[in-house]
Amino acid sequence: MHYPLTIERQQAVLDGLARICGRRPVIAHAQQVGHDWAPVTRLVFDRDLSGLGAGPTEGPSRTVIVKTRRVDGEGHGGPAYLRREAAGLRTAVLSGVAARVILTDDQAGVVVQSDLGTWPTLETVLLGNDSERAATAMVDFAQTIGRLHATTLGGGSVTRAKPNIQENGDGTVFVEWPANNEVALPFFQAEMPDPDMLTDMWTSVLWHPCGVMTLRFGATPAGRP
Repeated sequence: MHYPLTIERQQAVLDGLARICGRRPVIAHAQQVGHDWAPVTRLVFDRDLSGLGAGPTEGPSRTVIVKTRRVDGEGHGGPAYLRREAAGLRTAVLSGVAARVILTDDQAGVVVQSDLGTWPTLETVLLGNDSERAATAMVDFAQTIGRLHATTLGGGSVTRAKPNIQENGDGTVFVEWPANNEVALPFFQAEMPDPDMLTDMWTSVLWHPCGVMTLRFGATPAGRP
């Protein structure tokens, strides 16, 4: 593994979990679960520990997944990547289809999340010989994505928005979807003074002839610039 969970980072994880579990965990063994370039480790403890479960009750578990950053500065796998990882998982928590963030330590460069267990990938099932299992897996996958979108995008405000399209002289195309006087999308609600207040939101895309696309979105309380 090119980016292993170092002893220093392992100690930071155990220190953080000790505050959550009420006792310092004892590692029975560690298992690499990513590929050679993916710094992802499953820690297996010597007993079930409270507060580490994936469910809404945050019950006990004997395992956690630890993700570490690759570099401490700029570059792929740096601090910003791991922060986005944690933010994405926290946004998706209401869906019930994603792992739960247990702790983050930005200084140590680790995110600890609940362990969803070992499952075959959708690709593995689709490439198998069981057509009925493959069909069921596709339906399950679609339902999972639907739950994820309903609790992160939610509301239908984006699909109701009418696009404003502008073709520019340099060959770029700009499209904006304004959605005014709408309840904020779930991932914006935490940024609003009141999560249930009406907001003005926008999503915009700028397409370049070379195929590059720039996506921006934002929200403000309704009526404010």
